[in-house]
Amino acid sequence: MRINYGIKTGYNEAFIISGAKKDELIAQDPKSAEIIRPILRGKDIKRYYYKFADQWVIATFPSRRYNIESYPAVKKHLLSFGRQRLEQTGREYEIDGIKVKARKKTNNKWFETQDSISYWDE
Repeated sequence: MRINYGIKTGYNEAFIISGAKKDELIAQDPKSAEIIRPILRGKDIKRYYYKFADQWVIATFPSRRYNIESYPAVKKHLLSFGRQRLEQTGREYEIDGIKVKARKKTNNKWFETQDSISYWDE
């Protein structure tokens, strides 16, 4: 058994969703199910077992080269957090008098998770 580091989204509030939100997105567009996967967080894993907390990740891994236009419900959900916040530029913006920092600078698209991982299929 190999232990991997995990998934880095850069903005968990947008990419980690509840089971209810997953169901909502799939009801809006059944194709969304292709990119929503169950996730276990560190606090869900116990010594000899795990407890699934009904948390799901929008798994838009850069290595998969997804076209976000193919997933309109997921795109709408992500954009509800603000595109500037999801960009991977590292820039800081002022929106309505509030400073908002984009995710760290990468070559990834705004809707992709932050780091590309070679073990995405596991």
